[in-house]
Amino acid sequence: MTSDLQEARNVATVSSGNSKKESLTMVLDLSQSKQLKYLSLGVLVLQTTSLVLTMRYSRTLEEDEPRYLASSAVVSAEVLKIFACALLVFRENNFSLQGMSLLLKEQIVKKPVETLKLAVPAGIYTLQNNLLYVALSNLDAATYQVTYQLKILTTALFSVSMLGKRLGLYQWLSLVLLMAGVTLVQWPTETDEDTEQEVLTAGSQFVGVMSVLMACLSSGFAGVYFEKILKETKQSVWVRNIQLGLFSFMFGLVGMMAFDGESVRRSGMFQGYNTVTCAVVVLQGVFLGGGAGYCCHLSVQLRGQTCQQKRRQSVAREPREPRRLTGETAATLHTRSRTLETVSQTLARAAYDCRKCRSTSQLRGV
Repeated sequence: MTSDLQEARNVATVSSGNSKKESLTMVLDLSQSKQLKYLSLGVLVLQTTSLVLTMRYSRTLEEDEPRYLASSAVVSAEVLKIFACALLVFRENNFSLQGMSLLLKEQIVKKPVETLKLAVPAGIYTLQNNLLYVALSNLDAATYQVTYQLKILTTALFSVSMLGKRLGLYQWLSLVLLMAGVTLVQWPTETDEDTEQEVLTAGSQFVGVMSVLMACLSSGFAGVYFEKILKETKQSVWVRNIQLGLFSFMFGLVGMMAFDGESVRRSGMFQGYNTVTCAVVVLQGVFLGGGAGYCCHLSVQLRGQTCQQKRRQSVAREPREPRRLTGETAATLHTRSRTLETVSQTLARAAYDCRKCRSTSQLRGV
């Protein structure tokens, strides 16, 4: 009986030590997850801001040679995006070309229905990228950046209608404040100084604003549609980006030849390219496409880790139910208790006999 009690104490001590270690590990994981989340958010904000400023500068830069084609920049960015995602898939397969080729063949060629689902967001993203170039050619960077934040409103509305998400009161108030801020930015002002906003004609401003609004609608719908596809399948984010890039490349190439085919045949696809144009293409294709995919992949992982940690904490906080005894265990305990009772009675009788013998011997001695 004493050995059983000692064993139970040892088990309790070990379990308490393990629970403390698990709680410490969960705290460290949560802190690292928050740091990675904020780091990825900061990098994405830096990439987006630098892309907007660089695109605006490249579209307003005055040079002797003709300006580069926006459709050509979109196609080049999609090629770089496919190449960057292919390198990441190659890394995930332990730098094995055979493993990467087998994975791409299995996920893309042998699943044509799943691949064709990405044709819809690919076409919308291609349209959106071309609209962004039109908007930045007709709006200043500040107005474009603030107005383009309406994609948060469109994404929220499409998430409620397509994914069935529910928004809280503070979230709806934030969207209303966003609408008010965009309205104030577009409100006309009268100043004596010749600013960039006044230099732009009313027609170009209207074209730029309409391009931004159409880009916001397309961005919200395509983003929610792409999220729905990712939730329905278990394919890698990088493989999905490759599928998306292939369709975007085809749609962009068709659009370039349809609208700018004569210029391409006359001066080539890369006419007007310079260092700034190459920076725009790299930011849009490699950094923004790969960075957004990485942030999406990281957020899914962090969300899964956080859910698992919360589940473990809730399980640890739940009161444990008393152990239910089976029939065999109850019979064993009953037998042990009867044995202990018999032993205790025998010891009590022996002690009584010893006291009785001592008292008798003392009386005889007297």
